[in-house]
Amino acid sequence: MGRKLFLFLLSLCVVVNAQAADETETSAQGEEVMQESEVTAAAADDTKEKLAELDGKLAGMEESYLETKSTVGKLAKLKISGYVQAQFQVAETLGVQTSKAGSKFDTDNQSKFFVRRGRIKFNYNNGLSQYVLQFDASHGGFEIKDAYLSFTEPWLKYFTGTMGIFDRPFGYEISYSSSMRESPERSRIYQDLFPKEREVGARLAFAADRGPLRYINIKGGVFNGVTPLQLDNDTRKDVIGRVGFEIPLRDAGMGIDGGFSGYYGAVTNTDTASGGLAYEMDGKAFKELTGKKGAEFLREYMGLDLQYFLDIPLIGGLTLRGEYLWGVQPGTSSKTSFYQPSAGGAPNGAVYSRNFAGYYLYWVQCWGTRVQSVLKYDAYDPNIDVEGNDVGASGSRTSSADLTFTTFGVGLIYHWDDNLKFMAYYDMPRNEESSNLATTNPYKNFSRDLPDNVFTLRLQYKF
Repeated sequence: MGRKLFLFLLSLCVVVNAQAADETETSAQGEEVMQESEVTAAAADDTKEKLAELDGKLAGMEESYLETKSTVGKLAKLKISGYVQAQFQVAETLGVQTSKAGSKFDTDNQSKFFVRRGRIKFNYNNGLSQYVLQFDASHGGFEIKDAYLSFTEPWLKYFTGTMGIFDRPFGYEISYSSSMRESPERSRIYQDLFPKEREVGARLAFAADRGPLRYINIKGGVFNGVTPLQLDNDTRKDVIGRVGFEIPLRDAGMGIDGGFSGYYGAVTNTDTASGGLAYEMDGKAFKELTGKKGAEFLREYMGLDLQYFLDIPLIGGLTLRGEYLWGVQPGTSSKTSFYQPSAGGAPNGAVYSRNFAGYYLYWVQCWGTRVQSVLKYDAYDPNIDVEGNDVGASGSRTSSADLTFTTFGVGLIYHWDDNLKFMAYYDMPRNEESSNLATTNPYKNFSRDLPDNVFTLRLQYKF
């Protein structure tokens, strides 16, 4: 009995101690879980703070990215291009004045280095609208060449409007870039009729990219009728336009382009003598008109141009190009170039109205991918009503300004790489002769052909 009681009490103690130990262990585990929970909560709070900080940084990066994307998007719409033409010229004799090869020579000079053109052009194209600004920095000074905006209607995208300073929409040679042209300068007739090539005005152009109308292009505009930086002095505006066509014959490796151009405008006579003197041709002499101050005299041109392209296997591309122009040109007694108000509004002298005609022809042959040869012939008769010894005749009031000039040019072009090209070109102008224009001045003795040939060596870099 006593032994059983002892074993019972001993078992009871073991159970009690085990329960106490379990309670102690459970309590410890609870405290440990609580500590772990507190650590987890702290870690979660720390993670939230870090995530919030990271989210803020990502938001900042996203904002910066969007700003950068916007800037890059704008820059992608901006195209900067340009070219510089550095050249060396040698004239046939000292002081050549009648050449149209880029500039005149001083009376004691026969050769010179100079920069003919230094262009930089900015074009921001937004798809249906664009802005263009181009400057020229050369020996001739610094001036604006282009400054215009244009916009295209969003439906057919066939019609584009332009306003500002830009190329006159006449013929082919005006809009054919000086960086691409195979001769150093434009033809004599274009230099006289369209000085500086550009004008201030507004233009509407039509060009389709599909359907049968894609072979036709039309452009026409209204302009001040003066050179770009000259202020207009009357209410009259000049209308200029061209209707062109393209006939691509790709299967035959050729193409034919061409067009008809028209210019309809007028100039205002600013002469003040005898109420405003003006002169018009009557037979072989100029007839004097009085009382013509403020009177308008027509400036009307018409032109036909044609270009033919042929790809010759194993040799290269062949280009034949030409234009013929005719019309009425108001000038002065000594010049047939653009009649316009003098700087500051001073009288510009009497208007001399002349009927003119002229043309040019190009033959350009590519030899492989780097070499081009060119032959060019142009002729300009500023007064088709007189010729030879009729010019300068007593009482005719005609002068050397009424003489015909023809020019034959030959050149070779080598493309060094995609940016640099070399041009060697020899201009050989020939003037009409008149015994009535004999003089001891070697630069104005038009009783013979003047020695005014010019050789040009040009380096052009374009980007």
